[in-house]
Amino acid sequence: MDDIAVERIVLELEQVGVTRAVSQRLLREAVSIESYIEPMTQKMVVSVIARVAMERLAVETVTYPEDWWQAFRARWAPRWWLKRRPVRYTVVRIEARAYYPKVSMPEHGPRVALERLRT
Repeated sequence: MDDIAVERIVLELEQVGVTRAVSQRLLREAVSIESYIEPMTQKMVVSVIARVAMERLAVETVTYPEDWWQAFRARWAPRWWLKRRPVRYTVVRIEARAYYPKVSMPEHGPRVALERLRT
């Protein structure tokens, strides 16, 4: 009978964690704070959801062919073929926003009008 090689190892406990600084102001204005253990990974998930003042700057819609084949067809295919089988396009809406985390919003509603000084 062959001898089985056994090696003795020593395991130690080490404390690990994740730290993220959250201001007291954000915690005071937080809409909700939730935590739970995610069952598949057995990891704790913590969510802090707050309301932040935001300005909508611009909205742009971009349209482009769905893939390289659609782009090729759009450029080189005859019109009679495109009438039968139109080119498929992807449409993406892009919205630019500015966030103002230090502006306190009143509790009475979701919108506030402000005047901004331009320098």
